[in-house]
Amino acid sequence: MCHFYNHYFAHTAGGLMIGKRMSKMLLENQTLKFYQWDGDVRAMIKSTQSDIDSMASSWNDDEKQACLEETMSCFKFGGALNSYLKDPAMRG
Repeated sequence: MCHFYNHYFAHTAGGLMIGKRMSKMLLENQTLKFYQWDGDVRAMIKSTQSDIDSMASSWNDDEKQACLEETMSCFKFGGALNSYLKDPAMRG
């Protein structure tokens, strides 16, 4: 669930920003289907966040700690993967 939470919000919220920027820079403001949703995407994000938070509120301390640790791993390894995928000339 922690990985879903992180990826869902990163890809949805980040996707909105990236999609708008790429659309403006490369596509003469045309929006790709990937960035089009049926309904208000911000309302969907808020609803999903509420559902996840509601579910997580029932977790015990061990489950909350496990989620926190998984979240840290998600960022750590996701960042490492992104660094690896960079152009070798840009790696530091």
